[in-house]
Amino acid sequence: MTLTEHQLRITRSAHDRVATYGQAPTVRELASAASVLDSSIAYQPRKMREQGS
Repeated sequence: MTLTEHQLRITRSAHDRVATYGQAPTVRELASAASVLDSSIAYQPRKMREQGS
């Protein structure tokens, strides 16, 4: 399964936050770091789960 550019940015941003601070980012922090809308943060992980990522 190939991730979209949005999905890659979200995944990388979440990983970087956990690696740096030891905790998951909030939706707003993740949206800001990944340069996507807050609504995309809820949508993209759901799509990745549905696609088996």
